[in-house]
Amino acid sequence: TETDPQCVRNIWEWDNWEKYQKYLEAEKKDPEQKEERECYPWPCVLPEMKASTGGSLTSKCDRHLGVNGYTSTMGAVWTHGLSEGVAGMLMNRDAIEYNPEKDEFTKIGQAAAMLSYNKGRYVFPVYDRPHDTDGYRSFIISAEKKNGQYYYEFIYNNAVNNSFMSNPSFVGKDWVLIQVRSGKESSDTDVKYAKAGEWDWHSLGLGKVFEGNIVGDRLTFMVPYTDPDRQIYYCDLSKYPKSYKECHKATGTLKSGDPELGHSPRIDEDNKNRLIYYLYGGDSGILKLIETDFADADNPSRKEIVIDTYMQPSKVKGNLMMFTGTRENGITSCWYRFDKKKKYCSEKPWRNIGSNEMEFSIFDGKWWLWRDSIAVLLRDADCYCKEESVCPFEE
Repeated sequence: TETDPQCVRNIWEWDNWEKYQKYLEAEKKDPEQKEERECYPWPCVLPEMKASTGGSLTSKCDRHLGVNGYTSTMGAVWTHGLSEGVAGMLMNRDAIEYNPEKDEFTKIGQAAAMLSYNKGRYVFPVYDRPHDTDGYRSFIISAEKKNGQYYYEFIYNNAVNNSFMSNPSFVGKDWVLIQVRSGKESSDTDVKYAKAGEWDWHSLGLGKVFEGNIVGDRLTFMVPYTDPDRQIYYCDLSKYPKSYKECHKATGTLKSGDPELGHSPRIDEDNKNRLIYYLYGGDSGILKLIETDFADADNPSRKEIVIDTYMQPSKVKGNLMMFTGTRENGITSCWYRFDKKKKYCSEKPWRNIGSNEMEFSIFDGKWWLWRDSIAVLLRDADCYCKEESVCPFEE
């Protein structure tokens, strides 16, 4: 078909049909049941499935997206995104999209793990048979939403037709970075990038990267477990670097002579030349954000922003930054305004029982998405401003 010329969806037909039959049987036994929700064929809107409000949630502005048997998975890595007015998430080994304006869930397809979503594009691996059986193969695909339709394509393969992801991808509008290995048990991980639609992959000569993003044709990431550790790089992908060493090294040297240890670099989504990262450690324990302007790539300018708390950036857009920080009862997420040098954190717990951690936060317009160990939550920031006076969009 026009939206699936390579017949990508055939690879999960067995999975879709089995789950749909299970749902129909559950409905037959109990039309009021709430634990099974399914549709056929994918992509399709999941029937009678709405986000949950109230209950243990303490704010009328919050919604719990783990409903009707669907939960978030994968622990301490990004498995969701918020862009183009919708949330894209890995739930129950499926790619799920949630539209907050319609309060509607759509299943995009089977997603084995490591889902990434941004700018209308999903990138994730799919398996050709159940993950708890022997000999299954993994393929990496893209599902892009354009003009209300989803376009599917295989985007990466290897010589043995068995490509596994070792870490989540970075997805931009026109470029994608993947971290792949040649088999389930192999350790030959390679970090590669390609222009979307062309899918001509180029290696950066690295085994793994942590954190970062892609804006326009610019990429940033942090390299772990090197000597020195936690070095941050900034790449112009339009120049097709053959190695990460051809990119700009953003981290510098401390007054002590020791190398900076960077954390969570993010390129400003409004300005691809602007890079922000948290300085891990630093001179005399002074907490800082580092802002680098690569408008003149051969002579970038650098500014230090002294802060009063740990800030791990998760998104930067103009004067707004969302970051992960710490509080007495664990991890939280807040906003920061560069123009006002002011942070905006919610003091009220988001639920009245259990953990109140807020990790992997991101925003798009007024919508604020975060996750704890198994739950995905969405908040209307305009509503929360009126309710709790946490107003990052103030004049």
